[in-house]
This record gives sequence, structure tokens and C-alpha cells, in this order.
Amino acid sequence: MKNETVVAVVTLIVLAAIVFAVVQIYPAIGLSGLRDIAIIILVLESFIVTLLLAIVVVLLWQLVTMLKKEIKPVLASARQTADTVKGTTTFVSDGLVAPLIKAYSLSSGVLGIFRGLIRKMGRKGGKSHVR
Repeated sequence: MKNETVVAVVTLIVLAAIVFAVVQIYPAIGLSGLRDIAIIILVLESFIVTLLLAIVVVLLWQLVTMLKKEIKPVLASARQTADTVKGTTTFVSDGLVAPLIKAYSLSSGVLGIFRGLIRKMGRKGGKSHVR
């Protein structure tokens, strides 16, 4: 912020010095001559600003066009990756996890049956060491 303020103040001082120099060198110009010079400077400034604005619009248009071309492949790649992950999780779930859960359930059930039988037999014949 300080740099911008300094630049603005210096610019105003330089412009004031130029106006003062023009009035001193050409005293016959007068206020109407200064008015004409100010109008010419403003027209040049407007032309430059319009030109820069046109350049910014063209660059913005190119950026939007480039993003449209670049985003489509990235989105397609992301969609393909998501589909691959979905397929992989389905495969792992159906092929590995589900059978593993079924086997664990079966072994837990068989173990429960044996524990129950051992407890029943232990009550009839003495103390059981199985918990």
C-alpha cells in the first residue's frame, strides 16, 4: 500500500512539474492550450486502457477455452479411476471378504457348539477347564 501511495504522489509531482514547465516555456499557450494538452493526454490514456482491456479479454477467452479442453480429460480420468475403485472394492468384497466372514462365522459356530458340548459333559462328570 505504501509503494502505491508513493508512486501516485510521485506521478502527481511529475505531472505538475511538466505543466509548470510547459507554462514557463510557452507562456502564450495559456489555459486553453493546457486544456487541449490535457484532452490529448486523456484520449491517449483512454486508448491505452481500452487496448489493455481488449488484451485482457482475449487472454481470458483463451484461458476459458484452454480450461474447457483440459477439464474434460481430467474429469474423464477421474470418472475412470472412480469406476476402477468401485470395481476393485466390489471384487474384494465379493471374492475375499464375504467368504472370509462366512468361514469365520462357521468356525465360531462350530467352536460354540464344542464349548457347549464340553460344558454339558463337564457338568455331568466334574469341573470343566474350558471357559
